[in-house]
Amino acid sequence: MSVCSTCKSDLPDSCFYISARDGRLTQCISCRSETGKRQYRDNKNRILENMKKRRRDNYEVVALIARRAVLKRLYGTTPEIVAKMRREQEDCCACCKEPFTKTPDVDHIHGTNPVIVRGLLCRPCNRGLGLFRDSLSRLEMAVEYLRIHQIK
Repeated sequence: MSVCSTCKSDLPDSCFYISARDGRLTQCISCRSETGKRQYRDNKNRILENMKKRRRDNYEVVALIARRAVLKRLYGTTPEIVAKMRREQEDCCACCKEPFTKTPDVDHIHGTNPVIVRGLLCRPCNRGLGLFRDSLSRLEMAVEYLRIHQIK
């Protein structure tokens, strides 16, 4: 049991955040939350400006963190795994074999849980497969169409 420095309530230790420095914080979770909300409300413009400045000053780090989050959330993978795949594909699209000129797209099988990643594709190949809804029959019909209308 601990006493909150703000509301003076005697509460179980589970009602206090843990501090890495010296154990538990002196404010209970509820009071700490209210203090944070009040500080944000009173200093919102300054806080937002500071956040924008930190993002501008640390663009590469912020971009890496964002990329890591997207890869984890959408594909269940990491930048390190994607870099390994890129090396294994010799920095080329798995579909057309052209060298990547931009960040490759992560190609995956839709509707699988967990997501199954097939490889890395250039943007045109990835969009093309998506527009054909990953359907072999649609792609085969498109190939036949192109053969019929091919200029010789």
